[in-house]
Amino acid sequence: MNAFLNIIPTVILVLTDIDKITWNYVPWGALAGNAILSLLFNFLVNFGIALLNPLLISVGMLCGIPVSAIIDILFRNLEVTPKFIIGSFLILISFVLAAFPLRDICLRITKRSKTSYNVTTTIDSP
Repeated sequence: MNAFLNIIPTVILVLTDIDKITWNYVPWGALAGNAILSLLFNFLVNFGIALLNPLLISVGMLCGIPVSAIIDILFRNLEVTPKFIIGSFLILISFVLAAFPLRDICLRITKRSKTSYNVTTTIDSP
């Protein structure tokens, strides 16, 4: 459906000479690789949702964002900005909040800290 809807403006722009496509300059290898990897990603996400918990798959997809940024920094020589560090930290916090049962951990801690003391005081009167 997406390809059908997007082909209409493309054909109109090419036929009216507003946009010009030079087929020799299209990076076909990168385009085919992107299509295959995108198909594989979508297949694995759907398979993972059917097999595992959807929350786990969405958290795993969240972890891909900082990994992609790290790959850009290493291979494309992009600079590390404060926005990158803050964003990665927030994604890490969301991963921890979603992956670990913090409610159960907090309940166990509070149950251990509640100790009952049987204190009886007697006041001796003369």
